[in-house]
Amino acid sequence: MKRIYLTEIPSTQSFLLQNLPDSPPHLAQTVYSFHQTAGYGQAQNSWECPPDSGLAFSLAWPFPKNIKIPWVQINKHLSIGITQFLQEKIHPEFCLKWPNDLIYQNKKCGGMIMNIVSKTDCQYLVLGLGINLKPIPQIKTATSIQEINPKTLDDPHAFCLDLCNYLNAFLKKEPSHSIENDYNSCLWRLQDLACISIDFPEKFKNSPETITAKILGADSFGRIIIETDMGVLHLHHGQARIQLPQN
Repeated sequence: MKRIYLTEIPSTQSFLLQNLPDSPPHLAQTVYSFHQTAGYGQAQNSWECPPDSGLAFSLAWPFPKNIKIPWVQINKHLSIGITQFLQEKIHPEFCLKWPNDLIYQNKKCGGMIMNIVSKTDCQYLVLGLGINLKPIPQIKTATSIQEINPKTLDDPHAFCLDLCNYLNAFLKKEPSHSIENDYNSCLWRLQDLACISIDFPEKFKNSPETITAKILGADSFGRIIIETDMGVLHLHHGQARIQLPQN
C-alpha cells in the first residue's frame, strides 16, 4: 500500500481523488495529515483539523471495473475493521454510532465517509476518516485519543502506520458470512434506548420530530432498525439521526 504524508493540506480526500490514476498500475494508497484546513464529512459538513489536534486520513482501495461492488456489505466490512482497530489499539469500549461516527463512552472521537469512485478501467472504494487526537473543550459531546489512551500519541506516525497495515490486511479478507451480526455487535446503544431525530414517512406526518426508540440493529440494506410506539421502522441515513447525550 502506497502511503503519503503531508504536513498541511486543505483536504486529504480531495487530494487523493485528484491523484487517482486512470491507467494501471492501480494500487491501494493512503494520504494522511495532522493539519487539515478544508476537509469535509457526511453531507459535506466541514471538518477542519488544526495543527496536531487530529488525524485526517483517506484511503483508496482498487477493484476491477467489471466487478459490481456490494456497496452495503463493503461499507459494513470496512466499518467493522476500523472499529475493531480502535478497540484493539486504543480501548475495547469503542463502538460505531450508525451510520458513521466512532464513539467512546457516549462521546464522538471520529467519523468516516465512504464512496465508490470510477476511473477508466478501475473503480475505487474511497474512505475518509477523521479522528480527534487532542481534546475539543468547546464541544461537550466530543472526546479524543489523548483523553482515552494518551500513550498512543507518543508516535502518531506509528499509529497511522499501524492503521494502514491493519486496513490493508483487513480489506484483503472477504467479508464474513456473519457480517450482519458482526456489524450489529459494533453498534452503539444496540438493544438500548436512544434519542433519534426522524424525518418520518408521510403516513406518520403528525409524529414528533424527535423520539426515544430502541435500536435493534441495521438491516441488509444498511437501514437502521428501531422499535417505536408506532411499531418497528427501517430507516435510511437521511431519514434518521441518532443523537448523543448532551451531558
